[in-house]
Amino acid sequence: MRGNAPALSNKIAKRALEHRVNERGSIEHTVKSWPKFFELIRTGKKTHDLRRADDRDFRIGDTLRLQEFDPKTNMYTGREIIAKITYITSAEDPCALSDAALHPDFCILSINRI
Repeated sequence: MRGNAPALSNKIAKRALEHRVNERGSIEHTVKSWPKFFELIRTGKKTHDLRRADDRDFRIGDTLRLQEFDPKTNMYTGREIIAKITYITSAEDPCALSDAALHPDFCILSINRI
């Protein structure tokens, strides 16, 4: 029985995450993306995005509209990418290292381009 405890715990955690997603349905978040990161996401080399989590309600299944923003000119370039959030690492749902590894105001969004 003890050998099944981690698997059971993972199933319960996954169901809890799925339940949170289904409570409100998916929404689109429009966010700035600096050119360096935008290009890496566009080419598929970067499949995650570190974001503040204290000002938005990111959920698995939501979409991100990443709008390229150049901080040198303080202007948008006009390029956009749409990506789906597939997983969220946060202080609430921590990574394997420690629950203190990520500040509660931030999250790491795993994303797939659409």
